[in-house]
Amino acid sequence: MSKARPGPPRVGVISESCEQRTALAELLAANGLEVALARPLSEYPSLDLPGARLDILLVDIDESAEEMLDGCLIALEELHLPVFFSDSGLHQVAGARERAARGRRLAEKLKGIVRCAPEPAREPPRTTEHSAPPVPEARARRIWVLGASIGGPQALKRFLAALPAELPAAFLIAQHLGDGFIDLFSDQLRRATGLTVRCATGGETLEPGTVLVAPTDAELGFDSLRRVALAPLREGPHPYTPCIDRVISQVARSFGGEAGAILFSGMGEDGVRGCEALAHAGGEVWAQDAASCVVSNMPDVLRRTGLARASGEPEALARRLHGRLMGGAPPHGSPAAGAQVAQAGERS
Repeated sequence: MSKARPGPPRVGVISESCEQRTALAELLAANGLEVALARPLSEYPSLDLPGARLDILLVDIDESAEEMLDGCLIALEELHLPVFFSDSGLHQVAGARERAARGRRLAEKLKGIVRCAPEPAREPPRTTEHSAPPVPEARARRIWVLGASIGGPQALKRFLAALPAELPAAFLIAQHLGDGFIDLFSDQLRRATGLTVRCATGGETLEPGTVLVAPTDAELGFDSLRRVALAPLREGPHPYTPCIDRVISQVARSFGGEAGAILFSGMGEDGVRGCEALAHAGGEVWAQDAASCVVSNMPDVLRRTGLARASGEPEALARRLHGRLMGGAPPHGSPAAGAQVAQAGERS
């Protein structure tokens, strides 16, 4: 993106719905934006986004394209392009006046984002400590599952970036993704955190300070020694991989009260049944707050069950977890571990 380029902001419109794509493009063009690209999400791999010289990308949220959407966004982060999500359903709005008003508001939001967007900064290389690192324990004392869907990659990076590298816990990420994005997603997580991030493989032990990313092409579980076990995917009612419900349920069976789970941004209800199983097994479940989510359906449904013991933005949840793992002491220089986190009795 080049803020010095003259002329109206150049916007790309991505939507699986042809009607929605057309409605968005027409309204944005009528309100002073140059629509440089309007294509379905399924064509994302073949799109030349750098060549389109976009200032911002508008992505229409569609549950039917959920896995493709997060994979697309993970790849987009390599381009440092501002992305705005919309679920306005403009093509379904009855009445020309209301439709035009929504179009004006949307166009102004996009123009404001472009005006305020910082120039892409080069990420500084990670520095390494010269002192010898502590020898980790063979097995983590606590296991936390981090479940996410649309908007999850951004929330997960914020959460992990707020945690120190030395923790007595291991993390297992179940993020809805399309095929081919796991390695790129893992690389982006590594750049965001000092924790050790890798794709889960069969036979490994959950070690403290590690983050394992559940695969999209295999069913993740655990053997009798509580080592990772991978099996062929099962047929079932869940259209997404990895299935967050199944991952959390497997953790509940193997680790019980030694485990916890957090549901981050996402559409649908995947993960809620798994959290119910984990809570029944003695584990604790938390949720990202609605205000910081791209789509808050998943954590909202969990909150409605009454099982979520805490809600907050990703950084606040990280501080709370750090305090819990370290005996109540928050990270040095951070607010109290429970700050900005709504506990069960505090939610309205």
